[in-house]
Amino acid sequence: MKNSRLKSWKQYKIRKTELFELSLSQYMEDGMKKSRYDIEASGLFPLKKAVMGVEKDAIKQALEIAGWNKSAAASILHIDYKTLLTKIRTYGISQ
Repeated sequence: MKNSRLKSWKQYKIRKTELFELSLSQYMEDGMKKSRYDIEASGLFPLKKAVMGVEKDAIKQALEIAGWNKSAAASILHIDYKTLLTKIRTYGISQ
């Protein structure tokens, strides 16, 4: 089962744009509902917070797709393996 899962993750490279778009649109939709007061108070949208939320969601989804194989997830996301490990620690992502 695990071998077939590892072989099948490669098909998701094509869909990485879709993964990002879905994560971004969902985060923006949820974020706009939750942070309306922040936006109104400052007049600015917290862009860094939005980017971090999207990045965390994309990493989680890539890890799920890859069966938590970090090397495969890094490949799906087109980032270096060590960069992925750093981001996993930064965002406190666990299985």
